[in-house]
Amino acid sequence: LVAEALPDAEETIESVLATPGLGATLKSAFIELFTLWGLSYQQTTGNTGCSKADNAGLKCVFLKGSWARLQRLNRPAVIGLYDAVGNLNYGVVSAIDETSVSININGLRKQFAVNDFVASWSGEIIALWRPPELRNRALKPGVKGADVTWLHSLLREIDGDQYSLSGDVYDEDLENRIKAFQRDNYLEIDGVVGEQTLVHLLTASRAPGVPLLR
Repeated sequence: LVAEALPDAEETIESVLATPGLGATLKSAFIELFTLWGLSYQQTTGNTGCSKADNAGLKCVFLKGSWARLQRLNRPAVIGLYDAVGNLNYGVVSAIDETSVSININGLRKQFAVNDFVASWSGEIIALWRPPELRNRALKPGVKGADVTWLHSLLREIDGDQYSLSGDVYDEDLENRIKAFQRDNYLEIDGVVGEQTLVHLLTASRAPGVPLLR
């Protein structure tokens, strides 16, 4: 399914969601999200969008956030949108810039002003990510081994030549770098590399095969 681009500067989210038979369901949103990842929702086994993601080697990550946090996430995401009478509808944010948001809604691609989007958005975010193969569920101070070496290599991809840390021990210097990254990305600043921090690190490294919003 290819989203049809129908730009119209006069359209609002409220007017689009009022379209009869729009079908802006959670399932239709996951179909759009899978398409952006180059996957077929219908041909992937599973009973829900997230179980299908599991079977495709991906995971759902659930966030609540602000416009700034969505910008930092920089991944296509299922979002909830309230219509004029308070019903919750679903679409996928597929592209953003400083003033506009592109949303795929059951086969349509619509562009809206950021203020219009924020006013209708539930704050819900469901994104997909591909977890790396790590021995530790979370990387934190005191952890040793190949996972820490991998984390250094990931941070080096993000920071470039200015990154000077190395080794296989999660020490204080590495903790401080992770806390700075968490602060910049509106994450909990605890120095622990768990699911949400990993998602943002992989996005910032522009890992191959990951669709981005910009």
